[in-house]
Amino acid sequence: MKGLPQLLGWSLISSTVGILINILENSHNILKDIIGYFLLVTWSMCSYFVLPIMVIEKVGPISALKSGAKLFGRKWKRPAAINVLLFLIMLSIIALIAASMHFSSDIAALCGNNRHVLFVIVGALFLALLIVIFIMKTLNAIVLSVLYLRFVKNESTDNFHDHLLDQLIVKNTRLCLSTQDRAC
Repeated sequence: MKGLPQLLGWSLISSTVGILINILENSHNILKDIIGYFLLVTWSMCSYFVLPIMVIEKVGPISALKSGAKLFGRKWKRPAAINVLLFLIMLSIIALIAASMHFSSDIAALCGNNRHVLFVIVGALFLALLIVIFIMKTLNAIVLSVLYLRFVKNESTDNFHDHLLDQLIVKNTRLCLSTQDRAC
């Protein structure tokens, strides 16, 4: 509960930026749409490591955002690739669930067009979709934290296979938070 004020501060900052970007994107002006998209991508990159930095370093949201932007700016390819991989896994699972929902009416027809069966099937598939999204978001947060601990803090990640982590991030590459770090 010590970090709750910082997390609430980050939630306020993140929500405010998200609302402003959404306003730009929904303005129905091509220039504002382009600016909104550019800001969305920039914001996503700058805020990528904010939560692990806040929790591990015990700093506020502004300091974490600055450190995260520096960190992502130096070594953005691998974290982005990992995020895309997790997204593709989540997208394929969601596509399977969506396909199941599409064919649920056929399944209900086999059960004698019973609407209750259709509602149960669609409800179960929707619940499965929510569970998948929750699990993937949790996995993403875990991967971010492990990457931060392993390659920024150089701490051992006992519960994760070091060889696999080394393959995710190029060997002997170290993510650096400050320019004063001589190893960078």
